[in-house]
Amino acid sequence: MEGLSVKDLFFKYIRFLPVFILSLAAALFGAYVYLRYATPIYRASGNILIKNNQQGNSNQAVGDPKLNQLFLNQGAQSIQNEIEVLKSKPLMGRVVDSLHLQISYVAVGKIKSPNIYKQGPFLLTIFELTDSERAFVLNIRFSNNNQFVVNGDKTHFEFGQLFKNRFGVFRLDRNPFVGVGKEYTVSWQPTARVAASLAGGILVTP
Repeated sequence: MEGLSVKDLFFKYIRFLPVFILSLAAALFGAYVYLRYATPIYRASGNILIKNNQQGNSNQAVGDPKLNQLFLNQGAQSIQNEIEVLKSKPLMGRVVDSLHLQISYVAVGKIKSPNIYKQGPFLLTIFELTDSERAFVLNIRFSNNNQFVVNGDKTHFEFGQLFKNRFGVFRLDRNPFVGVGKEYTVSWQPTARVAASLAGGILVTP
């Protein structure tokens, strides 16, 4: 290697240039495909300040190690209690009911079927459920911008029209700001099941 000049090194490795270019192009194409079709996962975080009602008594206990330790233990237990509340299923149930997370909307595609929560061409309104403890799925196929069939049934319905099947009584309300695609899947789950799933994904640390 000591006898090789820069020119010699250039001509030695220039024959591998097509391989380098093809490898770079393949890597860029793979990154594009992944970003185009991968399902996005979002993370949200926040801080909560928990006030300690024992703060005044704790100041009075300065100088007594046993009392100080007692108040520290009470404060730690209070924080732990609040953590359990934040991760509790009843609290998650309130979140599910408030945001209507029992219903999920998926736009069926050939390669990717994204979740279109609050971004789809319609919303499902439930008037009656046959079994409120049982999850179900509605397959919605549109024949035009206003008519659709449900779960392969031959009967056509329109936006704003009530339709009934073995799961209950429903209606699709049109979102005029979003164009209608070909096929969608609407899933419904009981509040308790969705709340348990959300509670399992929450991390709370002091």
